Amino acid sequence: MRKLLALICLCLLVAASAYSKPLSDYYPQESVGLVVLGIDDAKYLFDLSGAKTETGAVTKEVVAALKDKFAIDLEKDVEQIGLFFVPTNDEAAAQFAMPNSGMGKPGYEPVVFLCGEFDSNTIVPALKKLIASSANEDSKVDSISIGDKKFLTLFAKDNRLIFFKKNMLLLCKDTVVSLMQKNKLTFAKAPSAFEGLQERANSFFELKKPITNYLTSLNLPIKGLESVNSLCGYLTKDFLYAEAGFKNEETAKSMLNNIDQFKKNFYEEQTKAYESAKSSIYTAPFEQLFDDINKMYNSAKNKDMVDHLKISQQGSSIIVAQPYEKDDKMLLAIGGIGIMAAAAIPNFKAARNSAREKACFSNQRVLTGAVEMYNMDHDTMMTTLDIDTLVKGRYLKSAPKGPEPECEYFSIGDLSKDGVIACKRHGGIPMN
Repeated sequence: MRKLLALICLCLLVAASAYSKPLSDYYPQESVGLVVLGIDDAKYLFDLSGAKTETGAVTKEVVAALKDKFAIDLEKDVEQIGLFFVPTNDEAAAQFAMPNSGMGKPGYEPVVFLCGEFDSNTIVPALKKLIASSANEDSKVDSISIGDKKFLTLFAKDNRLIFFKKNMLLLCKDTVVSLMQKNKLTFAKAPSAFEGLQERANSFFELKKPITNYLTSLNLPIKGLESVNSLCGYLTKDFLYAEAGFKNEETAKSMLNNIDQFKKNFYEEQTKAYESAKSSIYTAPFEQLFDDINKMYNSAKNKDMVDHLKISQQGSSIIVAQPYEKDDKMLLAIGGIGIMAAAAIPNFKAARNSAREKACFSNQRVLTGAVEMYNMDHDTMMTTLDIDTLVKGRYLKSAPKGPEPECEYFSIGDLSKDGVIACKRHGGIPMN
């Protein structure tokens, strides 16, 4: 994942070329969501504005190295870059389609894309030369079949760089290739809502279902968040926008009323917080003074934000606009990628939880073995788990430490017969 994120960053080193919106024709139909970063914002993030800075110098060196090794000129060839997630199995796809599903589920894979003018006649020889100097035997340039067409592909372990369509490169895992081959990931004409996003801004993110769990996890006291069908954000010259889509205009109107009420309540709460912090800075002890000052600033900023919010309804959508300063230009990219990362985090959590569960089951096996040894050595057998006795008798070096604070071991039934040891957090070892 670290290498993937590094490549995403490299992709963002795009410089001045005409912005042509090729995703209008190659929109990923089954994507959970999508992030696009425009040329100007990419230049700002990586300091390609022409100013002589260390960041800009490094960027230029990286661009030159990629041109030398891959024959891809990021300054001239690339027109659009981005990232989208797709469900990789039937369970995730079913969750994606359900109204109350959420991104807090494993089974989503990231796909990086670059759109522009790519010449395989110059790129392929460069790739073959690069592979020839590599010690990795899994690396090769070959083709993959999707439907009745073949696409030139760079194979590198389980990563694939696909020369997809005429002007699109896809960087993805082999699992995503399998989805395309099974027609579970398709590219077609973009829907009108997406076209509207591209017309309004070069930098934006689009988040489709499942988003309900993400929104409700924010714990905002706004009724009706579960009825949001789509969510996007985009940047224009003066404003940062968030746009939520609903099933019809009436639902959107109801949500507008809810947001107005929330805005009013929030402003009143921040006013109280501001006044409370302001009065306490004159009486607070030294160690609390800076905390109160920080509270004052936060509440003041929140009041200013609410004051400047512009909220409107357009058809079945609610649009919230906020002015931004120059340094806020990266908010869209960071916020969008952060939201998309919500799809990837559960994969990490699932792996972590599985590892902890296995560690707990290992402790249970150690305890079971210690009890069995104890019962073989004593006429009066241990019928219920007594870890202290096992440690004192040197059947255990020490009490096993659970992988999570909630782990607490106990026995079920008679351990001298068919009883078992279990954990309050993970239960007992599953029977095969």
